[in-house]
Amino acid sequence: RYDRSEKGRASQRRRNNTEKARASRRNYARSEIGREKNQQCKNSEKGRAATLRYEGSREGRMVRHIYNDTFERKLLGRLLSQERRDGYANQPNRR
Repeated sequence: RYDRSEKGRASQRRRNNTEKARASRRNYARSEIGREKNQQCKNSEKGRAATLRYEGSREGRMVRHIYNDTFERKLLGRLLSQERRDGYANQPNRR
């Protein structure tokens, strides 16, 4: 953790402050008010959109994990190669 470029009191204070800020954010999120606020955000139109976006990106990541899974790749191999052909129509197949 200790690196020589970050020596001295100022950097120490900076480090402490970031730690403190992180801790306070965490505590707020776990507190009664924080939870309530979170719920309100989730129920609001904008918040719902954000949540859905996040969920969507998570789903995309999950799908990608499946793609990278070797067993699934055997199943999806044809589909993937088709996709790749569509993508690289004018290039030789990679991988």
